[in-house]
Amino acid sequence: MEYIAYIYDKNGKNIAQIFDIFNINLQEKLNDISTLSFSLYHDNRYSKREFLSEYNRVKINILLPKWQWEKTYLEWYITSVKSDLYKNIVTIKDYLWLFERAILFDKLNAYFQPKWYVASLVNKVNENHNLDLELVENELWTDWTVVRYFAEGTNYLDIIKWLMNDSFEIKIKWKKIYIKSKVWEDKSSWPNFVEYRYNINEYWDRNIKSISVLKNAENISNEIKFVSPEWSVKKTDSGSIEKFGKLQERVYMNWEDWGAPNDYIKKHSISSREFNIVPVVEDYFEVEIWDIVKVYVDVWNDLMFINEGFRIVRKSFKSPKWWQVSFALSTEKVTTTTLNEKLKKL
Repeated sequence: MEYIAYIYDKNGKNIAQIFDIFNINLQEKLNDISTLSFSLYHDNRYSKREFLSEYNRVKINILLPKWQWEKTYLEWYITSVKSDLYKNIVTIKDYLWLFERAILFDKLNAYFQPKWYVASLVNKVNENHNLDLELVENELWTDWTVVRYFAEGTNYLDIIKWLMNDSFEIKIKWKKIYIKSKVWEDKSSWPNFVEYRYNINEYWDRNIKSISVLKNAENISNEIKFVSPEWSVKKTDSGSIEKFGKLQERVYMNWEDWGAPNDYIKKHSISSREFNIVPVVEDYFEVEIWDIVKVYVDVWNDLMFINEGFRIVRKSFKSPKWWQVSFALSTEKVTTTTLNEKLKKL
């Protein structure tokens, strides 16, 4: 497997085509900034400041040996370059990084419609960076006007996440932005069915090498005292207390964010399950980070029985073997769950 990095300067001109990159390390995240790093030795003719300058754009292609053609994987921005005695390590981040680096220079305390306000933030990022990002699907409320205070210095990404309000998800692919209640493809059912399974009775039909499941109460807080210099409030989740017992916590909050206590207890009053699954699969492009896949495990014990769909909320791989892929799986929205469910491909 061979990786190719195409470097573009700040005017969009292709200035380098680098074949000898190695140590690919990718972390893709749903609703958050994704990161990739790669290395190249100092004797590479492109190991120069003019090519590896911060904010230059990088396109990563994968050369598929059997078909002898390139597949573009991503196109992001250089955010840092770390050098040692032997090599340079280049880190690139996706377009959401630009929204994190854009801030309000004046506080916002006004009535506005989320759908159109997000569109204005996209336009400002396009103006700042001479881009053509396109908000192609935006399911945020069209007729509901909200009043909201955002302090000076709040970054655009935090604003968008607040407006999504745990009901929507965001992804950017090929300069197209999607904010939808369902940005994924459901592959837990036909016609695009993907299943990772282990049945102790069916040794001939398994694609999971190993699995472990951990349930614990470390992340549960169901009676919480929220405090700030201006106010304090107590929130409880009676259903969670009845099921798990009373688990208390004190949290310091900003007085401006009145909805935060409800959001916090919603995220922390459920039990967590940690899944470590190693399936026998090699196709990295089989699923995307926003997809839902089916997992089935039966080993004659209800503590290990799994038969449900899982959302892929994090995806990563490391070279040299491009199929060494890890997934973090969640049965609920990533913004509203404490689940840390991992699927690792070897």
